[in-house]
Amino acid sequence: APEAGDLAAARGGGWWLDLRGAEGAGALAEQALSVLEAWRRGARRFAVGLDSLLGPRGEPLPALGMVHHLQRRLAGAVVEGSFAFPQEPHNRVLRRGEARDMALWRDPPATLSLFLGDSVRIVDLFGAPIAPDYRPPYVLVEADPVPKFLLGLDPELVRTILSFEAVPERVVPSSRAAALQVRFTNHFTDRILGSLQIFPPDGWPGGMQEVPFDVRGGEAWEGEVVLEPSRFAPTGETRHMVRYLLVFAREGGERGVEVYQFLRLGHDGWRLQARWSREGDRVRLRQTVTVDGDRPVKMTAYLRVPGRPPRTEPLGWVRPGAPEVVTFTLSGSEWVPGIVLGVRETDGEGRFDNAALPDLLPEVGGGELR
Repeated sequence: APEAGDLAAARGGGWWLDLRGAEGAGALAEQALSVLEAWRRGARRFAVGLDSLLGPRGEPLPALGMVHHLQRRLAGAVVEGSFAFPQEPHNRVLRRGEARDMALWRDPPATLSLFLGDSVRIVDLFGAPIAPDYRPPYVLVEADPVPKFLLGLDPELVRTILSFEAVPERVVPSSRAAALQVRFTNHFTDRILGSLQIFPPDGWPGGMQEVPFDVRGGEAWEGEVVLEPSRFAPTGETRHMVRYLLVFAREGGERGVEVYQFLRLGHDGWRLQARWSREGDRVRLRQTVTVDGDRPVKMTAYLRVPGRPPRTEPLGWVRPGAPEVVTFTLSGSEWVPGIVLGVRETDGEGRFDNAALPDLLPEVGGGELR
């Protein structure tokens, strides 16, 4: 038999699926996800050995129900994209003609509140219906590692959400506000008149902003949004969620559609490394900053413990290629959620770089923070 996942196994850009021994929901889910990923990359058929679908006496195995349902969901469908949701579940929007469905899963599990249409149906990995828990206009979905399928999404709504874009996705953290260019296309057939409400990430300065729009069917809208990052917001790979709410009226009534974006904060001016270590009942926090480029940067290092004034240590002018090291200490009892270790440029744009400490003091003796 071909190797599992061998794209050459099924002719015409297919995917070989080896389900031998895959009996539990977890094992079957893992194989189903491999098919969904292959579909996202362009596969349009998959092959399965009969010995993995039928038992020794010809009795159907659980894998047969899953394969039959996957074939129903994927035949003639392409992966159109995916949505950003607050709990960051994995999802794939499936387009078949004008119809839109979604595969949805998450590890660890979480309850999601979604609005993707007025008549969404939910089925499990084997096609069995799941009674939706409606909280109008939302439906609650229990997302777990085993994919579920949401059927009958509103195609115009889905296309409008997928068209939403806010750039850049990485902004420079500094004392200056960051401008984002926001655009979307009205894929409804009629005009939508309303406003875009913008909610910054938790802990960032400023409240909700509102920008009006009036967009005819099939036309695009573009505007600018200004956000000011929190001076103690973690930088690097940490993702900060911005919530957008499209509130509009159309012939069918008023709607509020949530769209989410995850921003990263970072720049290429210097590199920050941070470590921690235990010494008895004390914790040492050591950070090393190395300036890139050809100009020195005047900096201050700091440790911020929630509820207390930041502790600072001036570094002066840090020369390119000459790392500066600074160490802060605190007691184990001072370790609380929200501690930030960082450096800030004390002239120019006021750029900063922050490493967030874990909420709980790890039991190990030390390690890397950044």
